[in-house]
Amino acid sequence: MKVSPTAINAYILAGGKSTRMGQDKGMTTLSGKPLVLHVYESLKTIFGDITIIANLKAYESLKIRVLPDLIQAKGPLGGIYSGLKDSHRPLNFFISCDMPFITGEAIVHLLQHAPPYQLSVAKVGERVQPLFGLYPTSLLPQVEKAITSHALKMTDFLASNGVHYIEFTEENWARQFANLNTIDALRNLGPN
Repeated sequence: MKVSPTAINAYILAGGKSTRMGQDKGMTTLSGKPLVLHVYESLKTIFGDITIIANLKAYESLKIRVLPDLIQAKGPLGGIYSGLKDSHRPLNFFISCDMPFITGEAIVHLLQHAPPYQLSVAKVGERVQPLFGLYPTSLLPQVEKAITSHALKMTDFLASNGVHYIEFTEENWARQFANLNTIDALRNLGPN
């Protein structure tokens, strides 16, 4: 691995509005367990320091460290800002709470192929995954600038900050990167 997991803080972003889900996404259950816990269990096979960035008190019941958004209603970039501001390590892994099928294997693939201490996110086929990536703590001023100028689109932020895309082939990885954004997507998986 180019970067040791011990040099990385991991953050699960669960502070969004969940408008498409119609209820808090991270606490929505799949197989009797909140989506955020599915993600957490994969992360804990790799990382020692894991924090959930969320604004609901319900997350505190999970007995995992929870950090509220420092700036509200700024989308994923706001969550990344909160994590970078909190971080005591040079590099940070960010993932969305709605990726319950992700495995430690996918995280290791990213860590093995990412240039050391640089902004790197997954790309599955042609689809960029901004919320499966490594963000250096040194990126904080650029994140802050994007937020204050209301430039919140993640793909624009990545492009303007020299992102490295780590390739994941669709045939091997598509299921792991499936985002469960709606109740219908959950229902299509069967009983939960």
